[in-house]
Amino acid sequence: MPSKVILKNGNYPKPTIVYPSEVYMFRISRKETEGTEAMKTRPGIVISVEGLNKWNKRCIVVPATTKKADLAKIYPFEVKVIIEGKKGKAMVDQIKTYSLGRIIGSSMGKVSEKEMEEIQEKIMSACNLWEYLKKRELV
Repeated sequence: MPSKVILKNGNYPKPTIVYPSEVYMFRISRKETEGTEAMKTRPGIVISVEGLNKWNKRCIVVPATTKKADLAKIYPFEVKVIIEGKKGKAMVDQIKTYSLGRIIGSSMGKVSEKEMEEIQEKIMSACNLWEYLKKRELV
């Protein structure tokens, strides 16, 4: 795993493109959040497709946590994941779009193919896309 590089002026090198399944640390300011939304720097799993990520300076992310207290219960729209060797969970009900400028450091690795498939299934359920596909006779 590549080491994180911190420049003398405190700036981190920013990736110019991110890929699905990659995990990055994202900076989230308190000014932008309300209620139970995450108000801190936290890991996020990239779910937007490579084609979208190439053309945008933004990516779609499922926020995650590795905080032990948060792992006591896994809710219906959460997925158990491993991030940098630590148990964690992806919180599908908190999908966000972030600027690549919010990324701190380099990639923290990737979630497994199995974990990514489970995240995708939870997204389908959370957005009721299974019903949409049934109506279109695509399932």
